[in-house]
Amino acid sequence: MSELRAGYDVVECVYIEEPTFGTTPTSGTWKPIALVTNFDPRPRTIYKEKIGVGRQLPSKYVRVKRYAEFTINHELLAKETSPEYEWTQIWYYIITNAAYGSTFSLGKRLKTLSIGAKLDLSTDEYWLLKGCMLNRYEIASGGVDQVVTGTIEGVAQLADFSETDYVTGTATRQANPSSDYIKHGDCEITIAGNDIYDSINSWSFVIERTIERKGKNASDGTLYRTFVPTRCDISLRINRDFDSTTELNQFLNDTEFTAVLKIPSESGGRQITLSGGKWQELSSPHREIDLIDLTLTARFTGLSVETIS
Repeated sequence: MSELRAGYDVVECVYIEEPTFGTTPTSGTWKPIALVTNFDPRPRTIYKEKIGVGRQLPSKYVRVKRYAEFTINHELLAKETSPEYEWTQIWYYIITNAAYGSTFSLGKRLKTLSIGAKLDLSTDEYWLLKGCMLNRYEIASGGVDQVVTGTIEGVAQLADFSETDYVTGTATRQANPSSDYIKHGDCEITIAGNDIYDSINSWSFVIERTIERKGKNASDGTLYRTFVPTRCDISLRINRDFDSTTELNQFLNDTEFTAVLKIPSESGGRQITLSGGKWQELSSPHREIDLIDLTLTARFTGLSVETIS
């Protein structure tokens, strides 16, 4: 039996949806982010300097705002008997504030989370991030037969390190799977109806949100009142070899296209459809050697997600 253990520096990394911004629930279930390999919280403080007329050095620095940024690296998990561990359970929080389901599409608003991490099995050391909003999620792989990984980036209203467990009240932790887990491997990528997965060296799919920090918290003026997503960018990057400039030019054209990314699992998996695609500007290679290991990036205007039947 395999243990779902979260990475090198944390033995647990879990999250729970907040009822209101920055409020950690005392009921409900904390869900795991599967197979975490890195947890990196970064508290930030904004200071205002006080400097008088005729002075060259500030007389003091006053803390006016604080927040946190964080990065979580993990491997995508496919589990036939435990779909609640599916990677889209956390990924969809950068997509929409609608209810989670078998299908969902891009939305303008996002929900916030509390994210907790336990550092060691033998000691009581915990990180609790409150008011978390995801602003970047990258899904990537080195190509055929390589594990698919995820990189989560976000902002938090507050990051707190303590010896107090973040699971309080009647809230519970979701139990680990009782049987072997499966890491995602081979996927499918089609562009304009053509399957290209076997011909690429590596790929990455990124959703990135611009998050604005707004207002002053009523009980603590150094905290922000809320976070607001204002812009979204969707991109797909592939790295592949081309035999000739003619082949490259046939692949790259000004026609708008749809790309489909399928990440299967034993129980089906997910299909992500990216619409309104355009290849970004690329300097035309002048030598044959420049056609090897070439990285191309496309950006899209729409996204939808559905279950693979």
